Order: sequence, then structure tokens, then C-alpha cells
Amino acid sequence: MLNNGCLCCTVRDDLVSMLNTLYDRRSQFDRIVIETTGLAQPAPIIQTFFLEPSVSDRMRLDGVHQGGGTGMLW
Repeated sequence: MLNNGCLCCTVRDDLVSMLNTLYDRRSQFDRIVIETTGLAQPAPIIQTFFLEPSVSDRMRLDGVHQGGGTGMLW
């Protein structure tokens, strides 16, 4: 769990650190789910998996799911 800030901008280093910590604790996962607020832009988070060598060498991004609240569907 990240302490503060927005994953998509100011705490990207925290995301990298957290992913590396998870990997160091247990090198094999079936999946890691990253849930953000509805305001978050997914592109910077996605880029982390391709541009950060400490992440891209250990993990791969398999998919992105974007959902909306029921209030947004009507």
C-alpha cells in the first residue's frame, strides 16, 4: 500500500519501490492488481512496466482494465 499521492504522477518512484519490494518478498505472483481512483491516468502507470528496468526485467504487464461506477453508466 502506498502512503500518499497519486500513482499516475508524483509517486511513481513509490510504485517502482513497492513493486520491487513485492518481488523481493516473493518472486512469483499469479498477478498483481493496481487499483487507482477514477481520476488517474493509466499511461504513466503502464509506462512504469516498460521504462523502469528494475520492473520490466522482473514483471510484465498482461492487461489493463478500466471500469466505471454505476453512476457513470447512465
